[in-house]
Amino acid sequence: MRVLYDGEGFCFPPGDPEAALVSNARISEGCLTYMQHSLGPAFIVLPGVLLFGVDLNQTLVSVIFAAMTAPIVFLVARGLSKSTEARVWLTVLMVFGTIFFWVGANGGVWFFAHTTATFFLFGAIYFTVTRPNPLFAGALLGAAFMARPTVSISACIKDWRSSMRVSPPNIAANSKPSGFSARRSCMSAPGR
Repeated sequence: MRVLYDGEGFCFPPGDPEAALVSNARISEGCLTYMQHSLGPAFIVLPGVLLFGVDLNQTLVSVIFAAMTAPIVFLVARGLSKSTEARVWLTVLMVFGTIFFWVGANGGVWFFAHTTATFFLFGAIYFTVTRPNPLFAGALLGAAFMARPTVSISACIKDWRSSMRVSPPNIAANSKPSGFSARRSCMSAPGR
């Protein structure tokens, strides 16, 4: 799929046969073609293309990334629960209780970007929640963004995690337990 634009609006270059399929198509000499998908997946398959040529099976690469996501999900679950049974069930829920493996097995352009972004996001969550390392978390979050720019909202993970505080319940007479409360959200100004 391509996006054609010339600085004034969507257009078709002269002689483009697809222009006949669009009502009131605008023809422009300065019409340029832009790729609508991000560069992350292209960078991921680049080493394989250099080694194996353009016949590299993108679906196979997508399946490998989907398979590599499962152990990372388990590691994240390990940081969230001490129960081995809970860790296994959380991993099984992510892998088989969602359409993630189907998306990974599809391997199309959109699906490959989704699979790689999910892989990098779980890596960023691991290095944010389970084994804090800002450098790795930021690099993996950047890689997820390169695969799928819409995941930029997940940058709030670190802020959300740091903004949560657990407070003991207030057991004074006529009061309600406070539980946990968010001091600030990722959209609020610092210092609030």
